[in-house]
Amino acid sequence: MRNRLHLIRAVVLLIIIMSVYSCGPVATVLNIESRVPAKYPVELENRSIALFVSTDTSSNAGNYLSENDSLHMVSVATGIAKELENKLTLEEGAVYVFKHYPGNDRKYDLNYIQNLSFTSNSDIVIILDSLKIGKPILINNITSPMGDMYRSNYIFATVSSDLMVYNGTAGTLLSNIVQKDTVYWELLSRNDVRDEAILYRVNNSIDAISNDLGEELVNKLFPFWIEQQRTLFSYRNRDWTKAHDFANKFLWKEAMDIWLKQTADQDNVKAAAAAFNMAVACELTDRLDLALEWLEASYRSYPLPGVVSYKQFLTEKFETK
Repeated sequence: MRNRLHLIRAVVLLIIIMSVYSCGPVATVLNIESRVPAKYPVELENRSIALFVSTDTSSNAGNYLSENDSLHMVSVATGIAKELENKLTLEEGAVYVFKHYPGNDRKYDLNYIQNLSFTSNSDIVIILDSLKIGKPILINNITSPMGDMYRSNYIFATVSSDLMVYNGTAGTLLSNIVQKDTVYWELLSRNDVRDEAILYRVNNSIDAISNDLGEELVNKLFPFWIEQQRTLFSYRNRDWTKAHDFANKFLWKEAMDIWLKQTADQDNVKAAAAAFNMAVACELTDRLDLALEWLEASYRSYPLPGVVSYKQFLTEKFETK
């Protein structure tokens, strides 16, 4: 009898939980890729491009291991050219790398840029104007997991670069990318690492990381995509399920036709859920002003979880558009 009473209580509890669950909206996560605009937008499609390396001065003084070293600069410039070819789906070697000698004053006036453009037969002139590699710093000297006989040393150095993009015909500066990276190395040795070994390791690894350095610079000229998540609300009935399926296929018009009707529902929670979904659909179809209006309507109907944070996100996105 007691076991039967426990069973009845368990069944009643399950029915209550299922009733509560079925009455409220179900939150699901939609994975999307969001386009982030280029930090330095320059129109490069269908343009001939030439890359120039400034090679007038070089030094090893001050706080730098090397400054404007021609070999390092050509190596990084080659990485930049390869990444440009990759981004623009060009054949290998389509972006030529040249050396030029601008002098210490670095005076890139109209005549100078137009001359580079004419010499290289290019629409776009890109100049890697400087490349400075900071003196390496040892930040760790600890026993390696490989055994007490080895030391694991961690080294870092700053790499500063200045990249200029010009319209070759007009001679105008389109973008100027000044970047400072930090490069890390792990050096395994039997003894304490001497300064000479650190300098040798850093100097000889610049070529190996030149593609990475070039990629970092080139990426700033192009938009990129990041994976994001959005919340959608749904109910366990035919119309809501159908709208949810449309949304998963990014058929926003079809999904919105269903949600729009649901926003007039007498149930405030259902109306709020539908309006929230409308806001998501508007955002993902680049109508941020409407997305904010629908989010306000959703909140007025019922304060669903996540509305406030989503509104803050949309507001910031709208203001920076």
